[in-house]
Amino acid sequence: MGDSKFNVSFNNFTLAILCVISIILASNRLWLTTTDTSVYLESFENFTDFSLGANAFEPAFSFITYIVKAFGGGGYVFFLIIASLGVGLKFTAIKKYSPYMFLSLLAYYAKYFLLQDMIQIRAGVAAGIFLLSLKHIKERNLKLFLLYIFIASLFHYSAFIYILLYFVCDERLSINKFLIVAIISIIFFKLLNLELKAIQLNSGFILKMETYSDLKDRGLEMEISIFSTEFIINCGLFVLLYFSRLRLRTKYAFFDI
Repeated sequence: MGDSKFNVSFNNFTLAILCVISIILASNRLWLTTTDTSVYLESFENFTDFSLGANAFEPAFSFITYIVKAFGGGGYVFFLIIASLGVGLKFTAIKKYSPYMFLSLLAYYAKYFLLQDMIQIRAGVAAGIFLLSLKHIKERNLKLFLLYIFIASLFHYSAFIYILLYFVCDERLSINKFLIVAIISIIFFKLLNLELKAIQLNSGFILKMETYSDLKDRGLEMEISIFSTEFIINCGLFVLLYFSRLRLRTKYAFFDI
């Protein structure tokens, strides 16, 4: 009993230390300058008005910018807050859901830390909020799940696509219904590859689209492709896990999600 409590305390302490170190590294961008960093800093410096349609990014992102600038903070404070949210939420989700905490951390550092918490930082915060919503998918609590997704969408509008997972991650869902949802998702992503002006649906998105258009004008293509090597490997893993689901779901409560 004593050893078990010690192990839990040690794991929690280690997790907290790793979380703090990761936040520091992410907020400093590993002391590297990326295109995304320049865009966010430019947006931060040029921020003048917190109102819908007046800023290049989502409401929560703009609100954090507003608060930081109101208290005289600079770009580092801004990145520190975003890193604390993105990294902190993911570490909380790992501690809450994963039976193999350090294996989950390995997967996080191998793929998502650099990508989401240093480059795609808005998506990183949204992903962290989504991870905490998994409990409500499991418990089939649609109202609370939608609340989490709504909050996530305030950091990145694309978070709304997570709503599909509520219906996909259902033990009662047949393989035929799943395939229909998968096909709809693929069509959706292909439509995103249309010219950016074609998806400027309302004024709230215009500045954001202009930001991406500016990057495209600099020679940085923004096409979204899902048929990559990684996607094909993930499809193979999905098939393997799908046919092993009955055995695995008895061992891991959140396997279906």
